[in-house]
Amino acid sequence: MGRLKTETIRISPELIHRTHDSVKLTPDILSDYGAHIRAQGRREDSVRNCELALHQFYDYLPEDKTIAKGTLLGWREYLLSENYAIRTVNSRVSTVNALLESMGCRDFQVTRQLDPKDFEAPELTRREYIRMLQTARILEDERAYVLTKLFATTGLTVSELPLVTVESVRQGDLKIGKGKRTEVIRFPTSLQNDLLRYAAKYSRTTGMIFTKKSGGPIERTQVSLYIQKLAQESKVPIEKANIRALRQLYRTTISTIEANFELLVQQAYDRQLKTEQLSVGWE
Repeated sequence: MGRLKTETIRISPELIHRTHDSVKLTPDILSDYGAHIRAQGRREDSVRNCELALHQFYDYLPEDKTIAKGTLLGWREYLLSENYAIRTVNSRVSTVNALLESMGCRDFQVTRQLDPKDFEAPELTRREYIRMLQTARILEDERAYVLTKLFATTGLTVSELPLVTVESVRQGDLKIGKGKRTEVIRFPTSLQNDLLRYAAKYSRTTGMIFTKKSGGPIERTQVSLYIQKLAQESKVPIEKANIRALRQLYRTTISTIEANFELLVQQAYDRQLKTEQLSVGWE
């Protein structure tokens, strides 16, 4: 996506409502910004891509649609947890940065772009993961405990969290449609017990397990904060203090088990062939 001429765009001041530590994003601001971009002569496909990114950010925001310090960082982490390419994440964050510039809200921007090399850092180890669970138990933080275990043992994304219901957990698995295929997410018995205990503790007998007091889905930003805080309390490196690292741990664990299983199958097959060779070999 081409670079925006942000210095020529200024959102109408009467549309901006901000306090010292936050600003509200509204449909009127998005509409005004889109009109400015079109007035610059940008190609329509470029404008639509920009609007798509901004509406995605708008949908991510909490119900009051406020932006504060850390909001854009949280959204970037969410995009990464949803397996967006780093280039795409950088592009979408830059688009929101440009909008914030036009609103006079530089203090809410994220200026440092992600470097692919940063993602070559060591992965979260199982020892670190276990330490996170142990710390959650010591702190009696059952919510952080269950969420950490959920992402690390199923590979679920944050956006799929509302699909974790009392009904699906009792059933033992969750079916998620992904295009033409259906992915089945299994809840291991230990996790199943933890989730049902947690649901019962908060008198949730049906529907979503992780909700706000109002009954709506828990905010994605809040989920990330729970994981970050627990990782910090567990002395886990900051670059691993995220949902993405937990999901990667799941994928790595499954891949290792599958590789070991393939080796066992091959060894069993070789033993069978050797036994047959002893009885029917040509020699």
